[in-house]
Amino acid sequence: MNWLEFLDAKDNVIKSKMPSEAEFKQACEAQIERMNNYITNEFNCIYVSGKQYADWFWTMKEIMTEDGGEYSRFGTRVKIKSGSISFEWYRNRVAPQVESGKKRVYSEYLPKGVNSDGYPLSTFKNALEWENKIIREVESRYVVLRKRAKVLSKMRSNLKEYERLLAESYLANKD
Repeated sequence: MNWLEFLDAKDNVIKSKMPSEAEFKQACEAQIERMNNYITNEFNCIYVSGKQYADWFWTMKEIMTEDGGEYSRFGTRVKIKSGSISFEWYRNRVAPQVESGKKRVYSEYLPKGVNSDGYPLSTFKNALEWENKIIREVESRYVVLRKRAKVLSKMRSNLKEYERLLAESYLANKD
């Protein structure tokens, strides 16, 4: 709905064109739903972009280790949890199983740090040289995605507050 079409050239309300309060409320609610859908769609875009960077990391890791290259200790994943996107790094260690003779991999998730959009480079100080280059590249892209996701979360929160205020304004008009 184009709200400005309800005004004349002097910015006065054209009463004959005005929708009823119920139509007005319905139009406002539809706009909020569209905005929520846009935010969700952009959130999904960030998630898919993160998955692409993680896949690139794993592809590079596979290429670098396929011909008997040195064992790579780091890994990454992107996931959605509790309505937010998480871009995580972890370190693997391999331990032999005494009874079976097989190897077992233990993963330790690495702390990102508080109030930071990225992992400190010191987190990856034990990475192999080629691994460190790939990690730096992927992490630099994750930082931007984390910032974008943070902005979207704020937008979502603000939109919820706006929706609450809109509902409150219609309650006030019923008196």
